[in-house]
Amino acid sequence: MMLMADVGIGTGEVISFGPFRVDRPGRLIERNGQVVHVGSRAFDLLACLLERSGQIVGKAELLRRVWPDSIVEEGSLRFHINAIRKALGEGRYIVNISGRGYSFVAPVSRLP
Repeated sequence: MMLMADVGIGTGEVISFGPFRVDRPGRLIERNGQVVHVGSRAFDLLACLLERSGQIVGKAELLRRVWPDSIVEEGSLRFHINAIRKALGEGRYIVNISGRGYSFVAPVSRLP
């Protein structure tokens, strides 16, 4: 069984994009220094997409990694992707690649 704690951005690493900073180990998202609240599943989805930014991450892989011990419908995935989009605001950071999955498309910087 693969848990989100076992994979991801990297221990102690922070990802930044636009006005956001994502601290994976701390499970924290900040926008201009202000905490952005998302649920744990939405955070895990964002972490998966950031881990492979610029690449298409298939729906099946996202479902398997974020809900490893559950059978979940794609509707739940869409719900949490929409929650991330809403939390991140106006920027177009996550795109749906029809029939294939999702991709985080904004440039990212990895900080130690």
